[in-house]
Amino acid sequence: MLEAKHKVFISYHHGNDQYYKDFILQINRLYGLFIDASVGEGEIADDNLDDQTIRQKIRDEYLRDSSVTLL
Repeated sequence: MLEAKHKVFISYHHGNDQYYKDFILQINRLYGLFIDASVGEGEIADDNLDDQTIRQKIRDEYLRDSSVTLL
């Protein structure tokens, strides 16, 4: 029986922590530990969106479907 994988949202600061996210995803590619449910680079790229709208999009389109949040 296959074990269901968690959908993981990785929350991080792009400027300071991109290295760590990339490292986690590299390990995941090797071992297939989880399904990445985080925002990909450039997925929310509309410069006309204010911070509140971006947070709402992340909540509605990414966090809602994930089962684990990694900070």
